[in-house]
Amino acid sequence: MVKNAYKFLIQHQLRTLRDILVSKRLYIQKLKPLEVAYHFNDFVSPFLTNSDFDAKPMVMLLGQYSTGKTTFIKASYPGK
Repeated sequence: MVKNAYKFLIQHQLRTLRDILVSKRLYIQKLKPLEVAYHFNDFVSPFLTNSDFDAKPMVMLLGQYSTGKTTFIKASYPGK
């Protein structure tokens, strides 16, 4: 049973890595040339770098006092 769980986890990690690599390749081959041609970085945002694709995603929780932000974090990441 544990062996199957590890196998599933490894497969999921490999799919995630593949998706990141495909996204990075598509950006470099298809989108970046358009951004360069139209000077996108001059008026919107700088070009994406490898670290933009490789970094862990971040989420910012916003809300009024006592709406469950901390409860959500504690339920999503127990022990942290």
